This record gives sequence, structure tokens and C-alpha cells, in this order.
Amino acid sequence: MDAAAEGEAGEAPQTKAQAKRRGHGRRSADSYTGATVVACAHPELRPGDACPQPGCRGHLYDTRSAQIFIQLTGQPIVAATRYEQAVLRCSSCQQRLAAPLPAEVWPQKYDATCDVAIALQKYGMGLPWYRLARQQELCGVPVPESVQYERCEVVAAALRPVYREMLRAAAQAGLIYVDDTSVKILSCECENKQLPAGSIKRRQTQTTGVVADLGEGQRLALYFSGRQHAGENITALLSGRPSDLSPPIQMSDALSRNWSGEAKRVCAKCWARRPAGVYRTGGELARRVWPGARCDLSALRA
Repeated sequence: MDAAAEGEAGEAPQTKAQAKRRGHGRRSADSYTGATVVACAHPELRPGDACPQPGCRGHLYDTRSAQIFIQLTGQPIVAATRYEQAVLRCSSCQQRLAAPLPAEVWPQKYDATCDVAIALQKYGMGLPWYRLARQQELCGVPVPESVQYERCEVVAAALRPVYREMLRAAAQAGLIYVDDTSVKILSCECENKQLPAGSIKRRQTQTTGVVADLGEGQRLALYFSGRQHAGENITALLSGRPSDLSPPIQMSDALSRNWSGEAKRVCAKCWARRPAGVYRTGGELARRVWPGARCDLSALRA
């Protein structure tokens, strides 16, 4: 092997080591879509001015391609601005006259962005109210747990029309996936402790997850938390289904709780968790829902 070949062989590992590996955490400037944009103009130079470099006779022109610098700053999830309004008082009638707020400031303590931020941290990121309260207190912007609950109620009231429309759309779906999972609801646990011994009242709480296939690649997810099982929640949901539509297909496991209620559905019980002897070969409907599946779709449940 000659010297040139040895040099190339020795450079190969170094080239691999210098190659950028995936997962380095760097993001392009275009990724920061929520960043505040500040345009910076040169304090001394303008397009058309002579080049400031010594010995250069050229002139400057606008490249229309800005040099990007991104600075990341920290702040609490909920920030506060203190407006100190000057107050004048008459020496005779004692009337107090306060300076007005800036025109862009709405005289409301909790801005809509504050309410949405609290709701997103609680229900989108799973951050408990007491943790957010401690964090806000450390940052000097206290937001107690009770206040967070009240602000989330305001968001829920504003979104209630959207929620009703989601219920209406889900009730018209042709295919619905349903399942239950256990959930802890503190108010229900307090009610359970007050029940007398031997009471037959239902104590268990669960969340019913519903995925409604609306067709054309659109799916809608709903969650119902409480004492009702999946079958009861589906019955309540389908009570708003137009009578001229055919019964929807319900995809669930064979647990009896998923099929309780009086709503008419086409049964498509989960094949992966089938009990022995429950399933038999389905017909054309089964092959259309799940090609190659062996599901019992022969009966409509009343």
C-alpha cells in the first residue's frame, strides 16, 4: 500500500467522527415560530453608502437576507404586569381622579392567555395545580390552586359550544372505538367514604376513551370520566344520532360493560382479547372493517 492510500485510510475514521450525529438538539431558526421578531437596522450605515472598508470603492446594497440571532429567555408560565396609575384628588370635594390604563390594556385581571396557559399546563401537560402554584410563588407571581381551578372553569365554559359540536359530530360517526380505564376522582372518593356499609351503589370510577372515525381521514377523540361504564357513555352519546342513519360499528373488547345500554350498534369485538368460544367467522362486513379478521359481526345489539 502506497503512502497516499495509507493517508486516505487514516482519514476515513476522522471524517466519520467529524460527521454530525442525529439528535444533537440543534434546531433551525425557522423552527422558532413563536419567537418575537425584532428588526434591527444598522445605526450608521444605509443602502447606497460607500463601503467602510479601507481602500474599497464599492457601495452598500440591501441583501434582503437578514442575519439571524435567537436569544432564549426564561419566564414564569403566568406573568404579571403592574400598572401604577397616578391618582389626583381634589382638596375641596375629595374626588379621586386616576390616570387611565394604556389603550391596549383591557381592565381585567386575568387575561385570556393566562386562563389558557393554566388549562394547558393542567390538562395538556399533566402539571398538578399545587406544583404550578409553587413554581409561580417562586417566580413572584402567585397563582393559588383555587384560583387555577376557577380559571379552568372559565376556559371550560368558553369551550362548551365546541364540546357540544364534537359530541354531535361523534354521534354521526360510522365507526367508533371505545375502551375504559380506571381513574381516581377525589370528589367521588369522598362520596364513597360517606356511603353506608353494605351499600350497593356503584363505587368504581373510570374514564371512557372514544375515538370516532368521521371518514376522509378525520378522527375525533372524546373522554368521559365518572361512574358510568363505556356502554352507558356510548348510549348517551348515540342518543343524539339522527334516526335516519344506520347503526354505527363499535370496536371494543368483549367486556360486558362495553356493550351495556340500549343503543343499537354493529358489534366488532376485539380479536386480540377474545374469550374462548365467543368469535366465529364474520361475513362481508367483517372483511370490510378489518381484512382477514375473524370477528362476530352477525348481530345488532338492541
